[in-house]
Amino acid sequence: MAPGDMTEDDKTRINGAVAVAENETGLEFCVIVGTKRGDDPRHEAERAFHKIGLHERPAVMIMVTPEARTLEVVTAHELADRLSDQSCAEAVRLMTGLFSTGDFVGGIERGIELLAERAGARTDGREGHVGADLPNIIDVGEVDGDD
Repeated sequence: MAPGDMTEDDKTRINGAVAVAENETGLEFCVIVGTKRGDDPRHEAERAFHKIGLHERPAVMIMVTPEARTLEVVTAHELADRLSDQSCAEAVRLMTGLFSTGDFVGGIERGIELLAERAGARTDGREGHVGADLPNIIDVGEVDGDD
């Protein structure tokens, strides 16, 4: 599945989950979906995270390639105190469990909600996330190319 394969309702649901998570946490959330099959899914996810500039802001990225059955969560280094590896692994387990029942969009929604819950509420008193807004859902093909 790629963003182009999603219905408008699917995109609205994911965009809504991202908006709530960003407002509650102050973090940037991004979902990359596509069909690209890489030899090393973690490397591909980290490369995409850097290529779209998420490493320069407090950000969380979910990269899912349904056909390759891969799912990666990448967070900015500065979030280590807010989102542990254990919390990210818990979100991955939740999402893959829902994916296995055929609930792709629900899996992404619940994963975002869990990551936001584990990251905790922002403490700076501001609303929204920090930095320029990126699309909430990106096709993996949009971040392909040379490093």
